[in-house]
Amino acid sequence: MTVPRPESALRRGFRVTGARPQRGTILVIVALLMFGLVVATGMAADAGAMYYQQTRMQVAADAAALAGARGLAHDHSRAIGLAEQYASDNGYQLSASDVTFPASATIHVTVRGPSPLWLGKLLGIATPDIAASANGELQIVSKSGGIRPLGVPDQTFEQGREYLLKLPAQGEVSGNFQALAVDGPGAAVYRQDILYGSSRAVTTGQDLPTQPGDIVGPTDDALNQLVGGDQTPFAQAVADPTSTPRVITVALLNPQQWQNVHGRSDIEVTGFARFYVIDAENGAVDARFVDRVAASTVAGTTAQYAARLVQ
Repeated sequence: MTVPRPESALRRGFRVTGARPQRGTILVIVALLMFGLVVATGMAADAGAMYYQQTRMQVAADAAALAGARGLAHDHSRAIGLAEQYASDNGYQLSASDVTFPASATIHVTVRGPSPLWLGKLLGIATPDIAASANGELQIVSKSGGIRPLGVPDQTFEQGREYLLKLPAQGEVSGNFQALAVDGPGAAVYRQDILYGSSRAVTTGQDLPTQPGDIVGPTDDALNQLVGGDQTPFAQAVADPTSTPRVITVALLNPQQWQNVHGRSDIEVTGFARFYVIDAENGAVDARFVDRVAASTVAGTTAQYAARLVQ
């Protein structure tokens, strides 16, 4: 009778009792790893889809906000129409609540839509909505044309000679200082007309109302803001009057009517002239004569607009 050696029994015992549990553990680990890989791949796919969708929506929101801002040059209805059109061109529809106006020159657009989910669908997760928004603003880049609300009695002018476009306190004529209410009465309107020119077209032979009162603050503030730090010499201004903000167009007034003005009065415009502003101090405006304007009508100010995205 042969007695097995202990090591042989151990080897046989190891093979019998240890092989099956090890194979089962490996299968479980592999299954878990595969499941994790599937989940990770699904999450990456969903994240990529959401990022792509968000990018498309932001492009649509930006385009709609810029288009809507351009429409603000007309009115809110035009702005809404353009925003809806550009959002639709990029594949999205806007609802009434998606377009708002935080300020008179600003439009806010929100684009909404579902986010496609691959893993979410497999797991029965509801598709979430995502959104992108943008603000568009309409800015006035420049304004040109329009007379300033100042009038000078018509006379024989000499180029380069200094004249007062607005009288100081001691030079008044029955409470008037050569200020005009071209676009209407009031210091605020007067100040805007100095800065940008009147919005109203003015024609030779037309009557304009005077703006009684010294109006020192609005005159000095507006003209100093208009001129700023401009250092254009007079000779260059004569050669190219559009090269400097110092050259402004004012109305020439019927001198006989001017001498008889009393309080707020209508006075005839006999022509137009351009002057080079030297300074404005204590309500008095000193300027050099550049030339007469040949046209019998000076159009109102026209504005150039630009739309941009803002935070």
